[in-house]
Amino acid sequence: MDIRKFFAKRKLDDLESDKEGREESGHGEQEAEPSTSSSADPVTAPTECSNLDAPVNDIGLYMNSYKKLTDDLKCNLLVIHAYTPPENYDFKKDSSGPRFFPQPVHRGTQGAFITTPFTKYKDLHESARNHISTSWHKNAHADANQFLENRKKPETSIVCQIDSAVKRHVEENRIKLFPILSTIIFYGNHDIALCGKKSTSGNVQSLYQFRIEAGDVVLKNHLENAPINTRYTSVRVENELIALCEETLREDLVNLVNRSNGFSVIADESADISGKEQMSIGVRFVDTSSTVGVIKEEFLGFATLKEMNATSIANMIMDSCSKFGLNLEKLHGQGYDGCSLCCT
Repeated sequence: MDIRKFFAKRKLDDLESDKEGREESGHGEQEAEPSTSSSADPVTAPTECSNLDAPVNDIGLYMNSYKKLTDDLKCNLLVIHAYTPPENYDFKKDSSGPRFFPQPVHRGTQGAFITTPFTKYKDLHESARNHISTSWHKNAHADANQFLENRKKPETSIVCQIDSAVKRHVEENRIKLFPILSTIIFYGNHDIALCGKKSTSGNVQSLYQFRIEAGDVVLKNHLENAPINTRYTSVRVENELIALCEETLREDLVNLVNRSNGFSVIADESADISGKEQMSIGVRFVDTSSTVGVIKEEFLGFATLKEMNATSIANMIMDSCSKFGLNLEKLHGQGYDGCSLCCT
């Protein structure tokens, strides 16, 4: 874009001739003055304006409020209603301010044509040629063209492309995780241990190979082509997937319990393999999700016991029920397996 076509040398006129010229060209008293009050819309109203009789599509009116401009208004000013100054336009009254597409300052200072108005009209042609060859003008011109191109084709914008790439990457990872997650769920449903003596020779690894031999192309391509740190077959990832399954199953069970008319808590003391005292928490309720009510007993999780006394156990049970999300207003009963201490 050659910016010199917007400028023309003019002779010095007094104020009376300027006023007469504005009235003849239709930019005098008939033109509405832009609002400068604090209640005006910052997008459509300029913050500073020297030529109060200038039309609203004059870019100079919006120079100091470029951050508040909408994309529609930018497109309006750049293309649809691009402003051409009249012959009697007073360039000496131009306001200063940054452009719509300011460029970072790597070296030197941004002066005329950028942050300050150009007023040395005797050097206009030479200065304009020099400015056109600068990287600031070229980069700003490229940004403006890219902005207009994105307005015509929104799917070509970088934001849309990045968003589409992220969604596609997420969908691909979900497809790759499905055979791994379904294998873990299969072992959980059949009470089969996942790990063996080595992390590379457990039961789950054997089932992966069996699935590949049975024709699972997705799992085969994933294990053969994916880097080692993104195969999602390590013990740590398996434990994370098991924990996510636990949260999902418990959430579904709690929703069923809360939709019922009431439930009872069932607690039973047990010790894990390390000898740590813990208590299993379960619920007994009537499932009303079908037309015929069904009595169910479901396990919700384990809770570690800090002390073996009635107060500690009672607090642990209530805290666990609250943490699981159970509606305690529907708690109508409690049950224990041979633990007389809990009934006191």
